[in-house]
Amino acid sequence: KVEDYMSHDVRSIHRAATIKEAGLLFQKYKVGSLIVDDGSRYIGIVTDSDLSRKAVAKGLDPNTTTVTACMSKSLVTIEEDELLSEAMGLMKKQGIRHLPVTADGTIIGVLSVADLLPALPDSPPSRSVARSDADFFLHRLSFPINSLPQGRTMASRRDHRPERWRR
Repeated sequence: KVEDYMSHDVRSIHRAATIKEAGLLFQKYKVGSLIVDDGSRYIGIVTDSDLSRKAVAKGLDPNTTTVTACMSKSLVTIEEDELLSEAMGLMKKQGIRHLPVTADGTIIGVLSVADLLPALPDSPPSRSVARSDADFFLHRLSFPINSLPQGRTMASRRDHRPERWRR
């Protein structure tokens, strides 16, 4: 179940905080996401990826830009008693790597892709074995070929391999 893998630490940040403050909290707590609040309720989530893609890449000033400028406004959540495979499917479908976990509608933790690593098998699964949660995860979170960084091609990646691996 989700509760067996999630992090129980819920780290949050106020909506008026700057993205620089968010970056410092990511570093201090060694987390990849912060739940954004308005003082009375949670209103979104900001991730380290959000900072790099929506703020740094656009040249926004980290000292004046608030987290609301780059946070995801809709909070996709899952209940703690759901199966891990459900969480993985939801993360894949929504394209997210951090999933707030709730108990009766109240956020009690966060499940991240890194939290799922212990669920992965130590060795590659046999094709004859039925799909487990870990197999589902590996299948669902595979990266498409078009996810290479801009300006890089498969050929340019191959050229960096040791001589013995080149064709």
